[in-house]
This record gives sequence, structure tokens and C-alpha cells, in this order.
Amino acid sequence: MEKNIIAWSHNTRKEVFDDDYIIYEDGTIFHFYDKSKINYNIEEEVTADSISNKNKELLLSDAKKRGTYEKVKQILNL
Repeated sequence: MEKNIIAWSHNTRKEVFDDDYIIYEDGTIFHFYDKSKINYNIEEEVTADSISNKNKELLLSDAKKRGTYEKVKQILNL
């Protein structure tokens, strides 16, 4: 079964490397990122505490568009 996305932050580091976060409706948070040109497409589950304020703001902004702002705010412990 596919999980529904309730917030997604699209970000890049150094204008090349992906640095995205996705929050799913069950409250899980995944970080999708590239470490280097040869070490890329890494995916790991993370906690809200490990997300920078900049990425939290991006997640909340996307959540507003999706109508999931309050749920995402709660998941991010804000």
C-alpha cells in the first residue's frame, strides 16, 4: 500500500545536490539526499528534531498548499 504524502520540501545544497524531506500521513519523515556526485539518492527515516528550521519552514509552506498544515506542525513538534 502506498503512503500519502502530506508535506514535501524540495531543496538543494550547493545548487547540485538534492536535500528533500517528505512527511507521510502516518507521521514518518524521510530524508532524500545526495552526499556527493558518486554517493547519491540516499534515503533514510529521520526524526523532526534532525530537520533544520529552513526545511521545517519549507515543509510547513507545502503543507499549507495541501491543507495539512496543522498535522505537519504537530509531527514537527512545533
